[in-house]
Amino acid sequence: MNKREQILNLLEEYPELVRKAALLRYELRRPSTLSPSDMIDAMNFRRGLGEVPAAGSLSNKTMYIALNYREKAEQANRELLDEIVGRLAPLERRLERLEHYVSLLSPRMAKVLRLYYFEERLWDEIASELGISVRSAQKLRSGAVDKLVEMYDFIEREL
Repeated sequence: MNKREQILNLLEEYPELVRKAALLRYELRRPSTLSPSDMIDAMNFRRGLGEVPAAGSLSNKTMYIALNYREKAEQANRELLDEIVGRLAPLERRLERLEHYVSLLSPRMAKVLRLYYFEERLWDEIASELGISVRSAQKLRSGAVDKLVEMYDFIEREL
């Protein structure tokens, strides 16, 4: 896949990438984890449903298992958060880079790309909003993609 195709693919994937980043940010703020007390309660095998354990009814072995399981649960929760961050960080870098590069284009080129790819608007709507023909809007898009290819190529050559 050449650079132009990569840029077009990135632009076309933009709305889906934004949705995925939003999902990951939500999971990072509100992870689905088990609390340590939930784990300890689950390990109290001797209690029947709805029964309250009598004082001192937990054996040392049960408590050891519960505490060990608690540590494992905390480790699993940390690993889950690390995995979310590991997926979110590169995704946000890709999105921020693309958004920044688009902001460096001429205002009309940037607007065409934002409307077409970011907002998923139709060519008729874009042309009407800009007061130009559909063909002119498509030419602006093509020129904007060429400029993005130049920007990405420049950075890859220089870094």
